[in-house]
Amino acid sequence: MTTAAQVSVTTTIVTNSASFGGRQNLTQLHATETDKTALQTIAVVTDQYVSCPLSGSGDYRAAGFTSTDSNATTLTITYGAGNGLLDILPETSGAQWQNDASLTSAEVDADGQTTDTTINPDGSYSQTAHFPDGTQSTAVENSDGSATYSFPFGGPNAGPNDTISVGTPDPNASGGPVIPIVVQAPSATPEPVNVPDWYPPGPLVLSSETDQDQGSSALPAACAVPAAIATSGTKIVRTTTRLDTVFGELEQQTITVYTVAGVGVVCSVINDVLNGYYDYTGQGVLFNGVPQQITTFAETMGLQSLTLRHASAAATAARSLQTVMHVAQARLARLSALRHARAMQAIRHWARRARL
Repeated sequence: MTTAAQVSVTTTIVTNSASFGGRQNLTQLHATETDKTALQTIAVVTDQYVSCPLSGSGDYRAAGFTSTDSNATTLTITYGAGNGLLDILPETSGAQWQNDASLTSAEVDADGQTTDTTINPDGSYSQTAHFPDGTQSTAVENSDGSATYSFPFGGPNAGPNDTISVGTPDPNASGGPVIPIVVQAPSATPEPVNVPDWYPPGPLVLSSETDQDQGSSALPAACAVPAAIATSGTKIVRTTTRLDTVFGELEQQTITVYTVAGVGVVCSVINDVLNGYYDYTGQGVLFNGVPQQITTFAETMGLQSLTLRHASAAATAARSLQTVMHVAQARLARLSALRHARAMQAIRHWARRARL
């Protein structure tokens, strides 16, 4: 299935002295977004907080963001100390840097479900969801890839949660390496499952990111940036991978942005591919060594117009202009969190159907 969407974003600078996540003197970037498909239109309001070096030399870093969409879902992302680096100024061809995975996420859905996630620098995480009926689920992924997921099967009066425990791969198993998984219902015999090892070869890496400044490049025609704004820019490529042993996900994402001095990001091209090996919806094999679903998110955005309203001070103008950037990273984080929320709901539905 392919769903095409037309995305429109209007971004304004609110202030250069905002506070967010315990950090001060941040630039607040307010964006109103419309995602229009053939079946629905979703409106999203996002406030992103970034820090820009006043001297024009140093780290250009995101502190986090808040967003609310027309489906009444709110999300707050706060980046950790080793995360959020967007660019290094002045831009130098060949420059490279990395971010770790550290962040906290708080989501509130329209039905009252709340989901709180803490991701550690290496990509391991803990996630707790509180459901409207008073029950809760907890997912924990450890640094070695072992994981547990505890979820309520029968509602608030059904007793203890069911659990799924994921072990580290056994390379010496008969028939080839396997991932040992145990499904445990209260007062029932544990159900062991051996899943063919689908993790990438080599040492286990739960999260990785590389960023590189590839120098000047012509803007892609698909970005449709007016020539009066720019025809070329500094090309910066961010490549990330994420391995989730709880939900059986392997995600590979590439974000390419083109920046122009005195303007900021004028074009962004995103390609995000998620391979889902576990199907908690009950439509396929629950645990598998081959992808059950492949989801691709592709987006191209280009700056169409730019207005500087206050340029009385050179430092303030430079600070403001540098924040005219894409909201792609904020949008991807929001989509990822919403996708996990749907997966957590799906596993509850699967468990309920499996026991009927």
